[in-house]
Amino acid sequence: MGQGKKRQGESSMSIRRGFREGTVLAWAWLCVSFSCAGAAAAPSVAWGVPQIEAQGSVIPNGQSLAFDSSDRPHISYIDYTSGNIIKYAYFNGSSWQVTAFHNVRAGSAQQTTSIQIDAAGYPHIAVPGGGGISYIYKDAGGWHFEAVGEVDETPSLRIGSDGKPRMAFVARDNPRDKRHIMYAVRSAGVWSVEEATNTPDENTGLHWGW
Repeated sequence: MGQGKKRQGESSMSIRRGFREGTVLAWAWLCVSFSCAGAAAAPSVAWGVPQIEAQGSVIPNGQSLAFDSSDRPHISYIDYTSGNIIKYAYFNGSSWQVTAFHNVRAGSAQQTTSIQIDAAGYPHIAVPGGGGISYIYKDAGGWHFEAVGEVDETPSLRIGSDGKPRMAFVARDNPRDKRHIMYAVRSAGVWSVEEATNTPDENTGLHWGW
């Protein structure tokens, strides 16, 4: 019985490790043919080398993927090699364009980013930056950077039908052993943040649907 439990635990660890590594590899090796549109075009998706960045030059983590109205991919991720800076990659139809935000760093390379594309085709990125910059967005005026609050872990970003960005994230207590799920909405350029849980939970992860 004891040996059976050990094997089960080892199998579970292997699955989690394989999923994590597979996620990174999927980001690094995915190449999509955009000659077709919509979900019905899925059979034409091909796998190859997209050359988002030179192989071996970056150790990516925390990647998030979104598509614009033209079904072109936008990716946010953490570049561990460069000190956990945030990067943004966009496929323009013929090549990948990469923007590095050297002034924005994730609190840890083990965290995740979250990206959404608004109705105008502009990217919005949530960053696990602790008390620093935690929201990046682009508009006709260029890139903008804002602090939302203590975005310590697993930010999840969505844009409502009203065009307002919403973010759910985990904030930690000090000492940093308890977690609180927080909810924030941006209106008229101001973020309003409230706690979504009444009691902290030591083992809280986060993702939401819209």
